[in-house]
Amino acid sequence: MVEEQKQLEFTTRKKERNVFFDVTFIYLILMVAFVGVRILSRLGAFDFLGDSSSLFLTLLIQIVIMFFLPVFLYKKLRKKSTKEVFKDFRFKKINYKAVFLAIGIGILVFILNIAISSFFNLIITLIGYESIGSTATTGDYSVIAFMLAIITTALLPGFCEEVASRGMLLKGFNKLGWKKIILISGLLFGLMHLNIEQFFYATIIGWFLAFVCLSTGSIFPGMIIHFMNNGLSVYLTYASHNGWPLGDALTTLTSSLASSSYFSSIMIIFFVLVIASFILAWLVFLLIKETTGVRMYELGRELRQSLQPDAEKAGIDKLRIDIPFQALGFSVSQVYHPMLSEKIFLSATIFLGVLITISTFIWGVL
Repeated sequence: MVEEQKQLEFTTRKKERNVFFDVTFIYLILMVAFVGVRILSRLGAFDFLGDSSSLFLTLLIQIVIMFFLPVFLYKKLRKKSTKEVFKDFRFKKINYKAVFLAIGIGILVFILNIAISSFFNLIITLIGYESIGSTATTGDYSVIAFMLAIITTALLPGFCEEVASRGMLLKGFNKLGWKKIILISGLLFGLMHLNIEQFFYATIIGWFLAFVCLSTGSIFPGMIIHFMNNGLSVYLTYASHNGWPLGDALTTLTSSLASSSYFSSIMIIFFVLVIASFILAWLVFLLIKETTGVRMYELGRELRQSLQPDAEKAGIDKLRIDIPFQALGFSVSQVYHPMLSEKIFLSATIFLGVLITISTFIWGVL
């Protein structure tokens, strides 16, 4: 009996080690590939494509690196079907109420994103950072260019990046306890941007999206929030040039912050953060209620219906069922502790990401 228990513990640990080991290995490959493509781009390797080089790079990074590679490698290493992969990545449908709540949350996240990024940009500017900015613009603000930008800047990242950074990572970390799952996956998401300007707010958004994915049990709310955050940024950029509604909102806000003193800017940002955070918390609560809450209620109802006849025979009038948190698909408390040798790919990914991010602080955007 003791030997069987030891064998079971060994088998369980080996299984958890393999999924953690495989997922961190895959994410390291993604980061190395991303760095390689960015370096090749800076060296002019794609200049022969002319105006199409930016579109090609986006498709290469999003579809190939962020979506195809993690799905393909996870499928091969874990020996699973495509359907099983998407199940592991929490492709679980949500109702229309959850969709609308996620849209509202995405709008608030965009507002918070502006406040958070403005705050951290003020800090790094104070310590000597000078933003180089992006020069990759065609000056085309037509409706067709807008739709293309929505697809490449909002739709593809909202879907593909969530697959890699929430779907795959959260599956690999699901035995580490919810705190470490959120902290580590968010950090890796921030580092994957390879940019000091984006690192801080991307990490915070990564923490939030990881929480949303875990608490709702579905990757779709995070995809919608991610899409809304990026999509609103694209819309306001084009709206400001085309005179569309709210086109001057972002420009007015950033100009007001820039013209104010550092203290006034920080106070404004703090005020926006507090108000938006309260509304955000309320919407997230409603989102969880419409996703996990509904699933838990249905599961409890099915169990009561199946067990009620036996309960009545035993003289129990009212049957109480407590559903464990493990039903959400992850461990609330840490039940798996990776050994140092099992963390090699995770450590390498963090080291590479930190190295590149710090270098962008010194030499500019990669």
